[in-house]
Amino acid sequence: MDLVSILRGMYESEIDASMISRWDMGWELQIEGGHVARGFVDAPEQAAQWFHEQTMIHFPESLYAQKARGEIQQVGGQLKGA
Repeated sequence: MDLVSILRGMYESEIDASMISRWDMGWELQIEGGHVARGFVDAPEQAAQWFHEQTMIHFPESLYAQKARGEIQQVGGQLKGA
């Protein structure tokens, strides 16, 4: 999993996310919209897994989750059911 792809997928699904550097605590991660999820990781490389897991838990019907489960594929700019 790469962070850029996950953030793009979340953006496409209209899921707000933020990642803030905290010099004394590592990286603060949030999925917003009523403060859905908040966590901390030691390194930016760990953020991808956290964002993916939290998005799948809190937004199971989102476009992101459907694509991650392989239910929807993007073919030539159009979405198609699998």
